[in-house]
Amino acid sequence: MNRSVHLTTLITALTAALVLLGVVMVYSSSAFQTGRSPRTAAIEVQQVDSPLGSASRLPLLPRAHGRAYSTLLFFSKQMLWAVIGLIALLAASCIDYPKWKTLARPLTLGVLGFLLLVWTPLGKKTSGATSWIALRWFTIQPAELARIVLVVFLADLFTRKQDTIENSLWRSIPLFAIPGMYIGLVMLQPDLGMATLMVLLTAGMWFLAGSRLRHLLLLTAVGAALLTGVFSQSANARNRILSFLQPEKASKASLYQLEQARIAMAKGGLWGVGLGEGQQKMHFLPAPHTDFIFAVLAEELGFVAVAAVLLAYAALIAAGFYVAIRTPDLFGSLLAGGLSLSLALGVLINIAVVTGCIPTTGLPLPLMSYGGSSLLSTMLGLGITLNVAKNLGGVRKA
Repeated sequence: MNRSVHLTTLITALTAALVLLGVVMVYSSSAFQTGRSPRTAAIEVQQVDSPLGSASRLPLLPRAHGRAYSTLLFFSKQMLWAVIGLIALLAASCIDYPKWKTLARPLTLGVLGFLLLVWTPLGKKTSGATSWIALRWFTIQPAELARIVLVVFLADLFTRKQDTIENSLWRSIPLFAIPGMYIGLVMLQPDLGMATLMVLLTAGMWFLAGSRLRHLLLLTAVGAALLTGVFSQSANARNRILSFLQPEKASKASLYQLEQARIAMAKGGLWGVGLGEGQQKMHFLPAPHTDFIFAVLAEELGFVAVAAVLLAYAALIAAGFYVAIRTPDLFGSLLAGGLSLSLALGVLINIAVVTGCIPTTGLPLPLMSYGGSSLLSTMLGLGITLNVAKNLGGVRKA
C-alpha cells in the first residue's frame, strides 16, 4: 500500500511541476510575439544583433481585426488546457484500468474515424500538414489522441495474443493491421514525426509483450525500409534529412532554426540569462513556444534548470516503467509500460531535435510545449498510469 501511495504521489507531483513550468515558459516565449505592434516589434528586433541579419524581416503573428493579440493569448489557452488535462488525469486515475480492455476496440474505431476527419471541411492545414480539426472554439490534433489509444489497443491485443507474439512471426503480422492503418493515415497528413513515434511505440510494445528479439529486429528492419521509402517521396522530409547528414551543403534557410536553438542554449550558460530575458525568442528562433521551447528554457534558466527538468522527466518515466514491472497482470503491465514508452519517445525525440542529434521532426515537448492536444493526451496517459500504480496489489472487486 505504501509503495502505491509513494508512486502515485511521485507521478502526480512531477507531472504538476512540469506542467506548471511549461505554462510559465509558454508565456515567456510567446508574450513578445503577440503583444507588440509590427512597427514597434521591428524597431526592437533591429536593436538586437542577428547572426543571419534577417530577424527584423520576420513577421509577427497575424493580427485579428487590426488589433495585436494579447500577450496572454497562448498563456491563457495553455492554462485552460492544463485545467482540462488535470480533470482528464483525475478522471482516468479513478477508472480501474481493466475497464480499458472493454473500451479498447470502440475507442480504436472511434479514433480511426477521427483521423479521417482531417480530410473533411473540418480539416486545417498548418505548416504543410493537414493534421488538425478546426472546431468552433479550438483546434485539436487527432494523432495525439491516437498515440494514447494505440497503446490501449495494443495492450489489449497483445494480452489476448501473447502465445502468438511469443512463438510465431508470420501469425503475428496480421496483428499489425490497425497500427498500420493509424501510421499510414498519419503519414498521409503528412506528419512523419508522429508516424515515426508510432512505429517505434508499436515495436517497443511488441518487445514488452515478449516477442523474440530476432523477430523484432526483422520487422524493425522492414519498418525502417518502409519509412525510408516514404521519406524519400517527401521533399520536406528529404531536405531535413540531407541537411542533417550534410550540413556543409545545406542552405542557410534549412539550418536556420537549429542554429538559433544552439545559440539560445549557448547563451544560457550555467544559470541562464533570466526568466523572460531571452533574446532568441524575439523573432530569431521559430516556434519558440512549441517545438523549440526547450531551447528557450536553456537560454533563460540555464544548464542547472535543464538538468533538473531532464531528471524530472527521467524520474517520471522510470516510475511508469517501475509500475509496469510490478503490475501483477500482463494487460496492466503493457498499459503502463506502453504509456511510459510513449512519453519517453516524445521527450527523447524533441530534445534530440533541439540539440541537433536527429533531423527536425516537429514533435512538441510533452507537458511543456504549447498545444492542448499534446498536453491533454499526455495527462490522460499519466492518469491511466496512476490507476495502474494504485492497484499494484490487484484491482479490488466491488
